[in-house]
Amino acid sequence: MVTGSVEEQEITPPQSTRRKGPDPVLLRAKSWSPEAQIVAKTIKNLHSEKLVPYDDMLILYRVKHTHIVGVVDTLKYILNKYGIPFTWVT
Repeated sequence: MVTGSVEEQEITPPQSTRRKGPDPVLLRAKSWSPEAQIVAKTIKNLHSEKLVPYDDMLILYRVKHTHIVGVVDTLKYILNKYGIPFTWVT
């Protein structure tokens, strides 16, 4: 089992949690909108190229109360723009 960290964020390999799938990925974008687009493109590619059902994917995010950008609205807009169906749970 390989474990590690990126920028002090621990990465847990799928095998240690008995799940199958790719290793988690940490990425950094210049701002929220480009980050949301990267996430949407990744989801779209997993669905079309690897045949992963949309229902098998989810997005987890954390937002501080002081966050100025409309994170939820931006994410919903980008998902709609890429034609990705979603159910919003808060």
